[in-house]
Amino acid sequence: MPDTLQERVAAIWSQALGVKKIGTDDNFFALGGHSLLATQVISRVNESLQIEMPLRTMFEQPTVAGLALAAAQRQAMTLEDETMQLLSKLSELSDEEAQQLLESEILGASESVE
Repeated sequence: MPDTLQERVAAIWSQALGVKKIGTDDNFFALGGHSLLATQVISRVNESLQIEMPLRTMFEQPTVAGLALAAAQRQAMTLEDETMQLLSKLSELSDEEAQQLLESEILGASESVE
């Protein structure tokens, strides 16, 4: 299984393009890619990484290195958005609700250790 984002992206490209060896600076379109394959690749990258990257990213970043970097940035944005949503929900809790939640998390963590 691929370890890095670049390896994941290259594996997806390889499958979509039917090309075994893909370098980090190879251009998707120069390797025979076209808009329909780009749509499939973006869909697979999004599914694999659990992100929502727009199709235009494939045209703006047509190399493995570029697309992997864009995917990493999208992952970071997604994580930041999720964190902000969680913090917003937490800030809406009363002190009593926050204490109950904290206690239930501590109890749950201690039970899983035993």
